[in-house]
Amino acid sequence: KVESPVPYCPKAQEAPKPEIWIFFNGNGHLKEQATEAFLPIIQGCRNSPHVLTFDYNQTGNSSPAKMSSKVLIEGAQACIDYCKAVGFASQNIHLFGYSLGGAVAAHAKALNPDIGKLVLDRTFCDLPTTVYEVAKELAKVSTLVKVLLFLPKCFIINVIRFLLWACQWNLNTIDIIERIRGPMCVFNATNDNVIRADASLARALKNRAVKLEPGQYVYEEEIKSSSPYPPHMVPLMKTRTGSVVQQFLTT
Repeated sequence: KVESPVPYCPKAQEAPKPEIWIFFNGNGHLKEQATEAFLPIIQGCRNSPHVLTFDYNQTGNSSPAKMSSKVLIEGAQACIDYCKAVGFASQNIHLFGYSLGGAVAAHAKALNPDIGKLVLDRTFCDLPTTVYEVAKELAKVSTLVKVLLFLPKCFIINVIRFLLWACQWNLNTIDIIERIRGPMCVFNATNDNVIRADASLARALKNRAVKLEPGQYVYEEEIKSSSPYPPHMVPLMKTRTGSVVQQFLTT
């Protein structure tokens, strides 16, 4: 449920350039934080598109419904339906997902193949692999986790997959991406402190040797920054790939 469409979205017939980007936050982020991170990318675009952001359930002013992958995707679909309802043409509705939001955006795009571009910023290939990679880091400070990781990797990942399924969390981005057609840009940081390289979508696409269509791009970068932000939190426009993504938005 979209509690209140954000006021960055007038009716399309009032917009001189009727394009809109729906921004999907990272886990736990508020729409105001998303705006701060995303607007610098949009503001540099020649076509001055509109932006729609929203709070996930249990975040900000949205309803406190139980969070699950299904609920997240339903929220994404509600935003797409809203943009269509106020008059934006399907091909002029674009999706930009950061971190967890990238997985949500990818699933939304798969359900709406008629909409426009897709940008995925530092998202994961699938949740079980992401949890496993985080566990490897925890093993450096936890003896219990270190002992558990002596079990076969495939067994551990299957257990994680079952537990996530039981909790209604099933966001398998890599399998969804292989079915997506149309313009797409994927970016991951090789030194990401949250989405580790082996759990990143960009690395999974390369490891699977997924054949990309013209207009689909995958980038990896080691983010070096003097800012206080860790690599996962560095604003996209402060990375070398940021200007490339911005160009993708305008072409």
